[in-house]
Amino acid sequence: MAETAASLLSSGVLQPGMTAEELVKLIGPPLRTSPSTSDEKGSEQYVYSDDKGWFIFVYVTDGKVTSINH
Repeated sequence: MAETAASLLSSGVLQPGMTAEELVKLIGPPLRTSPSTSDEKGSEQYVYSDDKGWFIFVYVTDGKVTSINH
């Protein structure tokens, strides 16, 4: 069974620097993606949910995870 985004975040497996491909392979596709509100071109926000109904926002720029908000 695949681990949740929240458990991978707390264990340190989900972290900035990994590629978007690694992210999706690790936790699966996000609930949705959207262009990030960042000024950087090529930035996207990947939205996941945790087991408590909260959202985890993963920011990807040029194919790499740049930050995670939970």
